[in-house]
Amino acid sequence: MVLAALPLCPTGGAGEGPRIAWQVACRGASWPESRPNRAFSRGERLDYSVSWGAIPSGKAVLEVAGGETVDGRPAYRLEMELRSIGLMSLVFTFSDRTISWLDRSSLTTLRLLRRTREPRYAREEFAVLDQSCRRYYRSETRADQRAATATQGRLPGPTHDPLGYVYYLRALPLAVGGRYGLNIFSGGRVRAVVFTARRREDISVPAGRFDCIFLESEPRPGGAAIEDLRLWLSADARRLPVRLRFRAPVGHITAELAGRRHAPVKQAFHARNGGAGGPPAIMPAWNIAFFWRQSCEKPLSVRC
Repeated sequence: MVLAALPLCPTGGAGEGPRIAWQVACRGASWPESRPNRAFSRGERLDYSVSWGAIPSGKAVLEVAGGETVDGRPAYRLEMELRSIGLMSLVFTFSDRTISWLDRSSLTTLRLLRRTREPRYAREEFAVLDQSCRRYYRSETRADQRAATATQGRLPGPTHDPLGYVYYLRALPLAVGGRYGLNIFSGGRVRAVVFTARRREDISVPAGRFDCIFLESEPRPGGAAIEDLRLWLSADARRLPVRLRFRAPVGHITAELAGRRHAPVKQAFHARNGGAGGPPAIMPAWNIAFFWRQSCEKPLSVRC
């Protein structure tokens, strides 16, 4: 269904986000239940070695910031940065940077910014997940094509993004044999997934040896297909993501914990992102200007 043109124009601070003319009616108007979190806190930084099969191919960093407010909701600010290294950079250069705002109470996603760079491919994605009204807004810009699109749609219930769901799982009281269902918003689609805690495993990674709970994903009955996701979370109270593995077009990509520290939040985030409350340094200035110009001066056709 083609909806009316949707204006999207910049407003105040990063926490306020853009002004959205919702074409999808509000349903529910209540927030998901509160989820206690004792596993992670602001200032946490996790470093990873990334491999494609047995080939070292990249490095990744996951960080937790805090003290931000999104539409009146206190939120964790999560950041992930992934980039190719070594021989892989000569063969296939890639980088991926994601910022996710996680509601501190329900641990569901409020906002998402993602930038992906590959040879002949450059994409920026922005999404608003209105958890109380069970609806979403998503925009995408393709810098390589200088094109922009925007869509709206329904959320089936509490929903997470591809970064935030890892932190949500960390906060759950996991037990071997347990099954944990959640919705993951990725690429403009919501995928219903069940993670099963298969067993305890003792594994070695560059950061050391860890006793872990091994979780494996499968789509819910009738749910959209999703990549084969496997997680090894430490069996202690921190539930550290020790190893993450997912299917690639060829083979698997594996990220293994290489280091961890609890950095001061100001040093870890705000110093390189323009200070607290400033706009996240994720999109090139010309691309933000291009997207807003396309949206505000020449409204987009929106499908849902």
